[in-house]
Amino acid sequence: MKRIILIVGALLVLILAGLALYWFYFRPSPANQNTAPENNNVNQAINSHQNDNGNENTNTAVNDNTNQTASLGSEKIRQVSRIFAERYGSYSNENDFENLVALKTYMTDKFQKETDNYITSEKSKLTGNEAYFGVISEMLSVNVISLTENSAQAAVTLRRTERNETSPTGTYFQNLSLKFVKSGNDWLVSSAAWQEKITQ
Repeated sequence: MKRIILIVGALLVLILAGLALYWFYFRPSPANQNTAPENNNVNQAINSHQNDNGNENTNTAVNDNTNQTASLGSEKIRQVSRIFAERYGSYSNENDFENLVALKTYMTDKFQKETDNYITSEKSKLTGNEAYFGVISEMLSVNVISLTENSAQAAVTLRRTERNETSPTGTYFQNLSLKFVKSGNDWLVSSAAWQEKITQ
């Protein structure tokens, strides 16, 4: 009887020892379970950071280029407006419309034709006996009112002095409204319109 009990006890000990060894060697590793999610989180964070930085850098570069282009366009329009307005508004009845002819290189083809028609019309009114009359225009300021990729509008404020043969006869202020269109790398004037005179 004692022998049987010993044998049974020995078997139970062996079975328990085998289960313990099996559990020890084949149980899931906590370290392995946690490693993958941690790596995924790190990779997600890195990718997110890289994407954020990439988008931020791209957007910044695009905005910088857009702002730089707009700034250059605005400055070009100011330069052309100043030159154009002072010449356009300075003339005499003895200069044979040379101020307008000289400005044709700044005009669109359509505006050139309109200017040619205006010169022809005005010349037909001259008799040759007119007393001297002239106007000198001085640019005071330029305001770029609107600016897009292909068109723009500016307002130029000028001080204008009228003269006869001997002396000035009057001084006033006047705005000239200029419209532009983009032609290649150049801004050309498509129309010019005088606004109401402002006397001192």
